[in-house]
Amino acid sequence: MSVTTSIDRPRSAETVVYLAALDRAGRPDLALPLLEQLAGFYRSLKITDSQFLFGHGMPFFEVFLRNSLSIVRKLKTPEEVRDWYRPIHDEVDEAGKRMFEEGGFRIDEEAEGACERKVPETLIRLGAVSLRGQIPVDGL
Repeated sequence: MSVTTSIDRPRSAETVVYLAALDRAGRPDLALPLLEQLAGFYRSLKITDSQFLFGHGMPFFEVFLRNSLSIVRKLKTPEEVRDWYRPIHDEVDEAGKRMFEEGGFRIDEEAEGACERKVPETLIRLGAVSLRGQIPVDGL
């Protein structure tokens, strides 16, 4: 199954579903190259506006952040996770940097448990968090 367009950019919905399927199937190693490709696109585009990304066939940036973390954490140490996300954080626009913060990502080097993601209390109260503490990807 190809998840790229003729100009080698990922198709949004198919990419998100494919990454989630690889993660659930226990194959994060197969998902990482696609995540690295996406990360490169976000770094080069720098713009994280949802309308802009939709027009370019890219998954929304906040969806990328939410779905990529569980995959990257399965393959890398906490320090490597931080190092993987730092270039993305540094290259995206201010709105993208806020999405890191709003998603609970901590990128600073001194942070214990780099790139830990805390589930917002409102999601817990609304029952949007499964028993494993993961935010479900259903409906994406």
